[in-house]
Amino acid sequence: MAATFPYPSMRGSFDLRFYFVVGPDDCAGRTLLDVVAKALDGGASFIQLRAKHADVAQIVSMAEGIAHEIRGHHLEDSVAFVIDDRVDAALEARHRGIKVDGVHIGQQDLSPLEARRLLGNDAIIGLSAKTLDEVGTPMTEGVLCCDGLFLFDVPKGSASQAFRDTEVF
Repeated sequence: MAATFPYPSMRGSFDLRFYFVVGPDDCAGRTLLDVVAKALDGGASFIQLRAKHADVAQIVSMAEGIAHEIRGHHLEDSVAFVIDDRVDAALEARHRGIKVDGVHIGQQDLSPLEARRLLGNDAIIGLSAKTLDEVGTPMTEGVLCCDGLFLFDVPKGSASQAFRDTEVF
């Protein structure tokens, strides 16, 4: 059973117009938080932390810094923040009270249903998929497609649900 998350859910209200994926390998000598701050200054509406070579403790530490940066920009109610691939790190961060809104997982990661069970109904669960066959049956309710690459589980009746029936190209 998922723990209660102390922040309002962004599951039905996130904005994908400026989806920014970043990790320590993407910063070209600058700090991760400096790069995130610049992205927020530039209008980033959704942040995804991608730290492929980091362990859970390192990811949670980075997530804490990014969540603090989002809060410092007074955007915690409008900028969604997810962790790439690592449901375990997102769960640990949320357990520590860090505002991580969910995860973005790939085809080889934990299933979307298991991620939902662990993180709770308020979490954003994103799934990479290149074809409708890769979506499969786990996310039969409320699927959002963006550019044929990312799918998000959204609640019925939410603003994001308008995109629910978009085809994968």
